[in-house]
Amino acid sequence: MLETDPIEVEILPLPAQGRPESFGGAVGDFTFTAMLDTDMVDQWKPATLKLRVRGTGNIRSVPDPVLPELPEFRLYESGTSTDTGTTNGLVTGTKTYEYV
Repeated sequence: MLETDPIEVEILPLPAQGRPESFGGAVGDFTFTAMLDTDMVDQWKPATLKLRVRGTGNIRSVPDPVLPELPEFRLYESGTSTDTGTTNGLVTGTKTYEYV
């Protein structure tokens, strides 16, 4: 077993200046994609919308998406999944939201 001397780290809060109003606390390098399982939506037939956030950073701190009002549609959340891991010593993850 190897041991080292402790290292002191001072953690400062994130700056408030320049922060977008919608900032939810996630810090990292993320990409966002949206996919619909059909090219055309027919009345009375369901369509599935998948929203995916993927990247480096604490994916669990990414807030849930806020969807716009869609008065022509009924929207049901059908599941959310989170997958985390490490790649080259960095925390990585994917968060997927599914709506019908």
